[in-house]
Amino acid sequence: FRYFCQVGDGMSMWKDLKNKGKELGKAAISEAVNYATLPQPVVIGGKNLKFVQKLGEGGFAIVYQCQDDFGTNYALKKCNVQTQEQMAAMDAEISMLKLLKHAHIVNIIGSDKKKMGHLTEIYILMEYAEKSLLGMMQERHADGRRFSEKEVLRIMSDVCSAVSNMHAQNPPVAHRDLKLENVLLGSDKLFKLCDFGSCIRSAYEPVNYRDCTAAEDEIERNTTLCYRAPEMCDLHAKKRIDEKVDIWALGCLLFYLCFFELPFEEQKLQIINCKYEVPKNHSFSPEIVQLIHLCLTPDPTERPDIWIVAEQIAVLRGVPASVTEPIEYIPQPVSIGVAGGASKKAAPKKAMSSPAKASPTPPESDAASPPRSAAAAPAPSGGLFAQLDWQASDGSIAKPVAVPTSAPAP
Repeated sequence: FRYFCQVGDGMSMWKDLKNKGKELGKAAISEAVNYATLPQPVVIGGKNLKFVQKLGEGGFAIVYQCQDDFGTNYALKKCNVQTQEQMAAMDAEISMLKLLKHAHIVNIIGSDKKKMGHLTEIYILMEYAEKSLLGMMQERHADGRRFSEKEVLRIMSDVCSAVSNMHAQNPPVAHRDLKLENVLLGSDKLFKLCDFGSCIRSAYEPVNYRDCTAAEDEIERNTTLCYRAPEMCDLHAKKRIDEKVDIWALGCLLFYLCFFELPFEEQKLQIINCKYEVPKNHSFSPEIVQLIHLCLTPDPTERPDIWIVAEQIAVLRGVPASVTEPIEYIPQPVSIGVAGGASKKAAPKKAMSSPAKASPTPPESDAASPPRSAAAAPAPSGGLFAQLDWQASDGSIAKPVAVPTSAPAP
């Protein structure tokens, strides 16, 4: 009996060792293949960089983890450009990264172009992020865990801080592809936005079939359907498309972080009709659900701006808001169509007073919000949020900040 037990244990150990050997062999082969397919070392921004591993790819770009001579990690985006359109897109992305210097936006360190026959290789060197929000959610899902409300609000606070910096530009910058995959966790433990290849700096309103077709093709190439606002899905409604599309995407992101599912499937009609359901028996407060409804307001003219969203998140966190306020509000021309063409002026508005900018800080304590003007007069009636400036009793210009007591039914 003892002999057979020993033999049985020996066989079991042998099988375990054999399986371990197979796993190690596969890992070694995978690592060897990865190393063999990595590009040769390059010099970008005065740094000698060797490629460590591929982090991801999409379109005509691949992102690698690289290290310099001192072992410092970087993210290097390598793009094989073949057309003038692709070249213009990459130049625009590099310019955008240089413009949007912010603690919650991935920092660009350098860039370079190398002519390779009929191709042009473009390199964008950026700070390296330790984790992605998508990876963090996958880990939680595998363990059967979820984010707490405190964690969700912390993530959204960082993302809103980045978006406020974009929307505070003159003209405002719309990201247009805010989604889980484009939020990273940096080595400084701050969540950061990445991938600015879909940004636009001018609003547009398609006015005819040709404009709608051109805009639809461009939106299909550069944005993600599950996060698109209704005005991006129904271009024939001829509604203004501007930075308010980011607010809708923030609502989708907030929903995803809370319930680990998206509010909309890949169906345009569902998005246009704003048909979604909040899961029952969840542990989140009514206020955070109300904020989701607020962001997912179908009419972009009634959808709140980023400062209202950020302020409500700060209220729920019990901390001052950490946002970048626009120095001066100047209405921008509305482009007719996607590229080129005539333009018409937006309805004139009064300029806002110039509050001081607030610098983002680590998550433990958000930066103080710029002081607002005296209490505003009652907001004009009409709409969930009338996104208008109106005069306070002291003659200054104020903006609405209160959350309405009721949200639109999904």
